[in-house]
Amino acid sequence: MSDRLLAEQLQIISEIERRLSIADEIEQQINTNLKRAERMRQSILKKAFSGRLVPQDPDDEPAGVLLEKIKQGQSA
Repeated sequence: MSDRLLAEQLQIISEIERRLSIADEIEQQINTNLKRAERMRQSILKKAFSGRLVPQDPDDEPAGVLLEKIKQGQSA
């Protein structure tokens, strides 16, 4: 095998390894962001169900009462 062909193959291998390394880094970032998104989702749901997501109207009935009315309506 000629030195030139070997050098070209080594260069190709180096480039492939570099790109695989970049792909691994991107995969790690995606996984980190997916975990962060799930934590945010849970936090938003918790706040929403506890009435802390948006300012509450004091005249609104509690969510538990509304859910109970919905349940009763479904069973009727």
